[in-house]
Parts: sequence; C-alpha cells; structure tokens
Amino acid sequence: MSSRILDISFFRNTWEFLIVFLTAVVTVYLPLKFALGEVVTFFTWLEVALTLVFLADLIWLTIQYQNEEAATYHGTVPGRPFYLQPWFILNLLAAIPFVFFAPFGFWAFRLFKLARASKILENWRLLNLQFSNRLALLYLVIVIFIIIHWISCGWMVLHQATGQPTDDVSRYIDALYWSVTTITTVGYGDITPITRLEKIYAISAMLMGLGFYGFLIGNITRLLSKKDPAREHYLDNMEKLAVAVKYRSLPPGLQRRIHSFYSYKWRKRLGFDEADFLDGLPYSLKMEVALHFKKDILEKIPMFSLAGQEFIESIALHLKPAVFTPGDHIFRAGEIGEEMYFIIQGKIKVVTPDGAAVLSRLSDGDCFGEVALFHNKPRTATVIADDYCDLYALSKGAFKQVTAQYPGFAQKIESIALEREKNQPGEQ
Repeated sequence: MSSRILDISFFRNTWEFLIVFLTAVVTVYLPLKFALGEVVTFFTWLEVALTLVFLADLIWLTIQYQNEEAATYHGTVPGRPFYLQPWFILNLLAAIPFVFFAPFGFWAFRLFKLARASKILENWRLLNLQFSNRLALLYLVIVIFIIIHWISCGWMVLHQATGQPTDDVSRYIDALYWSVTTITTVGYGDITPITRLEKIYAISAMLMGLGFYGFLIGNITRLLSKKDPAREHYLDNMEKLAVAVKYRSLPPGLQRRIHSFYSYKWRKRLGFDEADFLDGLPYSLKMEVALHFKKDILEKIPMFSLAGQEFIESIALHLKPAVFTPGDHIFRAGEIGEEMYFIIQGKIKVVTPDGAAVLSRLSDGDCFGEVALFHNKPRTATVIADDYCDLYALSKGAFKQVTAQYPGFAQKIESIALEREKNQPGEQ
C-alpha cells in the first residue's frame, strides 16, 4: 500500500514538473514567435506536444475533481458542473491549438496555463516550508525575467529604426538591452523611440518600471525581514554579552564560555522556542507535535517502555529543553532535586560529592535524577557535562500533574526508580 502511495506521489510530482516546465516554455516562445513574425517547424511540433500534454492535464484535473481532490486546490463554484468551473474553462482554452487556425490574439490563451503553474509552484513552496523564503525569491526572479522578455518582444515588434540589425539574435539582444535600461530607469538614450506608438510604449514601460522597482524592493525587503528565531535569539544574546562585558568586566574565560554556549544553541537551532510554537495550536495538534518533537528520546527511555500512548503524549508536553556546555554542573550533591533529565545528545559524568571519583557515565537516550520526582531528598552525587549536552528536563510538579491521571503507572515508575537507586545510588 505504501509503495502504491509513493508511486502516485512520484507520478504527480513528475507530471506537475512537466506542466510547469512547458508553461515556462510557452511564456518565452509565444511572445518571441509573435515578435519574429515567422513560423518555424520547431514551433509547430512544440504546439502539437503542448496540445497533447495540456489536454492530458485537463483530463487529470477532471479526474481529481471527480474524486473531490481538486475542489480545495483549484477552487470551485458550488452548484456548477465541472465543465463550467473556472479552472476547467481556463485549462481547456490553454489546451486548444488556436495557433493552427486562429489569429494571434487567440494564441495568447495558452498563457492561461500560468494560473495552473502558479498554483503548483505555491504548493511546492508550502510543502517545503524550510526553503519557503528562498523559493519565494526564486519565483520573484523568474517573474521579473518573464516581464522583461515580454517587453523586449513588444519592442522588437514596434521599433523600426533605420540601421538596426537584421538578424533575429541581434534584434532580440538590442530589445532586451533597451527593456532592461528602461525598466530599471537608467536608460542611456542610445536606443530611442521614434514613432508615436513607440513613444507611448516607452512611456508605459517607464511607468511599469517605477512600479516594478517598488515591487522588487518591497518583496526583497519583506523576504529578508522574515526572522529566523534561532538567529535572532543568538544576535540578541551577543548584544547582551557585549553590554555585560562593557559595564561589568566579565573575565575572558567566562566570556568565551558564554559565547560558546550561545553559538552552540544557534548552530543547533535550539533558540527556537518550542513552547511558544505549541501554545498557538489546539490541544490535539499540540499533543501530536510535542510527541513528534520528542518521540525519539521517549522511545529510548526504559521506564517509559511500559507506558501507554496517552501517558507518553501527556509527558511530552511537559518536557523542557535544556543545554549545557562542557564542564557545566547540571546539579551538585546536596541540592534538593526538583527535576529529572533525559539526554537527547551528549555525554555526562556522575561524580562523587568531592569530585574525586567518577561513578558512571551516561550518553544519548539515558536519563538521570528520577528519584527527585518521588522524594524530597538532596542529590547524592554531582553531575557534570562532559560535552555539549542537549537535554529535556521534567519537573516534579509536571510529573505529578500527569501521573495523577495514571496512579497505577506512577507506582510502576516509582518502583523502577527505587530499584535503580539501590543499584546506582549516585544518580539521584
């Protein structure tokens, strides 16, 4: 079943990529064909291929609609049959080969396929949110090049100055040069409009250039202003460190440790606030997301191997991330335990109160300090980070809140913790 779903997904992605590619070809070649004013054999074969593929795409969209998959993606008008839906009409007009029997104005119906391609591109961006800003910037650059190409083709049709090149490549390069300099408002005046129609076209291009310039700057500013939470957290703490050094003269060694700590959090993207993200979700989604964030570590914890799914989901909501750098004391002997810890990544050592002997070493997937969840007893050992350590901390209050709903399981965990205390007394 899973392989079938994978095959369907692969086919869908491949097909959509083909539609986007052919639509891009249409946006380039159709205005160019009009500007050149000639029929090329390659274009004829391309039109046949476009007709076949676009008709197949129309059939594909209709099948999706009948299966109620396209209703939310393409947008529908309630109460209308599928052949009167806007998406069907636009894609049908784009598939008809008007180039073989109708004037140029009808050829432009091929460009209706841009609506379908834009929906596909937007869907790709939403499915790849980690690259959302980069894809948005890429789409913006593509739109800019298409607009410049269209204006260049229009100038090739209108501009009839004497002494201009006769070969098509040189004519297009000159038109492209004129459109870029005009739209970017840095026109040099070496190619100037002569006829009344050319001047009107040039004025329109200049006005478009003003809007284009503002649109470009506005979109780039918007994309760049979207903050990476981890990076913003890092820069904010670096500024605070600079102020602390300036007014409180922190020792160089302590400065390096603070800088190392925040640099590590930035590299690991631990500045992302899970709690803030989860607070905006409904309870059911909050449970599911929290479990997804922490399921790998929860599956490795022996004391949770007997737990049911509901208990693990409840515990997952209360696990708080904690980061320690090499040499940090996670807790010291004699402190009253209020939390237990789960190691996501890193290595720690458990030492005697005087630090003379190492009682044990723990690494990824291990937990420690669990006796603190059941007894108000001081720690019997000191725990030190041997490496950069990413941990999850579970407070006594949160644990009691969850286990109040599952008293039988709380007793099981307590018995496991007490047994471990007898065998490894140095990990309270």
